[in-house]
Amino acid sequence: MVDHKSYLDPILTRYDFQVINLVQILREAQKSFGYLHPDAIDYLINKLNVPRTKIDGVACFCSFFYLEPRGKYRVLFFDNITNRMLDNQSLMARLCRNLWVELGKLSEVGLVSVDFTS
Repeated sequence: MVDHKSYLDPILTRYDFQVINLVQILREAQKSFGYLHPDAIDYLINKLNVPRTKIDGVACFCSFFYLEPRGKYRVLFFDNITNRMLDNQSLMARLCRNLWVELGKLSEVGLVSVDFTS
């Protein structure tokens, strides 16, 4: 079990435990694991006295927050109509095949992840 208090309390203190600073708090919290660890989210919910939906909403809306581990190297494909017309999906499928990784998943060695971005 990871002691989230040891790295989250200084972050929360720096931002005065203010929910208005939630984006900054989450960005700094994410640095420790490369994603927002579920236990860290639980800790923040209690310390900031906010509902889980508040943190989940911000984390899901902002594409730079991750709720699951990501690879050291992230390959992102734009998900828009122009790129789809240029067949970016077949390029992405070929890349995934060559790297032995599934879309949206972490590779077996934890090095690469491939996903879409807006």
